Amino acid sequence: MKIPVVYSWHTDIIHYNKTYLKKKNSNILKIYFSDLLVKSTIYFSGINNCQQILTVSKNSQKRLENYGIVFSPIKLIPIIIDTKMFYPLDNIQKNDIYTILFVGRIDPEKNLDELLGYVNQIDNVKMLLIGDGISKEYLEEKYKSNKFNFMGKVKREELNYYYNKADLFINPSKTETLGFTTLEALATKTNVLAYNAGGTKDIIVHRENGLLYQSKEEFFDNFNLIRLNTDLNQKMQENGIKFCLKHDIPNQCEYLLDLYRTLIKENKNKKNNWLKLKNINKLFTIIIYLGIIVIFKIIGIFN
Repeated sequence: MKIPVVYSWHTDIIHYNKTYLKKKNSNILKIYFSDLLVKSTIYFSGINNCQQILTVSKNSQKRLENYGIVFSPIKLIPIIIDTKMFYPLDNIQKNDIYTILFVGRIDPEKNLDELLGYVNQIDNVKMLLIGDGISKEYLEEKYKSNKFNFMGKVKREELNYYYNKADLFINPSKTETLGFTTLEALATKTNVLAYNAGGTKDIIVHRENGLLYQSKEEFFDNFNLIRLNTDLNQKMQENGIKFCLKHDIPNQCEYLLDLYRTLIKENKNKKNNWLKLKNINKLFTIIIYLGIIVIFKIIGIFN
């Protein structure tokens, strides 16, 4: 039918799967074969047979290449933030106590256990956690304190208020493909402290529009800096919102539309060739995928 297929890669399920199994202290054999199965499932889905793969950050692009996704061209989706939904509010009442915000899934890959352990050591702060996930019950039980408020899911149209209300937004994830909640915080002129890894590095420039950390020592140093240095805060807030306005929806959508138009035009002129390398690769992937499932059944890895 000559309809171009575009594959959008937003969530690094391969990395998340490894992180989840390690958090559960799974044995090495289970981690290895589970990783192999997830990769094979992704290959089997046809990712290597698309006209175009789109992903959200340079880090994600590099990971896809390392995973063996090399038969389809990979391009970056422009960073996009809806500044009509997320924007600074006037006349927000100041907090009685310094307020930290996290927004996202309460899951192992978000590295929240480590973050809450750090925050638990800080006096005169409170933390709001918006979102739900498999780690929520465990973390609520472990960190029983008035310091932490697990709010669960919040309507999207209400998020802007909570971003504006917070004194600091923290993204502790080591596996972000980009970090849309980080963008949302920047758009509201809320200070950001984030783990220096993954797609976060495509958004945050240290000491320009936010602060980055990679260790416990760096976390506390940067937390104290952002809490006490008013001039730096104002500079980062202004740079943050400038970054977001530059990446607002109208400014970025035309790139994607041009890409889709080009792919449609190219596909109309393309001849079918069922013996090309992509199709041989697909057949080979199916055989490996079925073989892995048989191996899993034999060694009882699903038990």
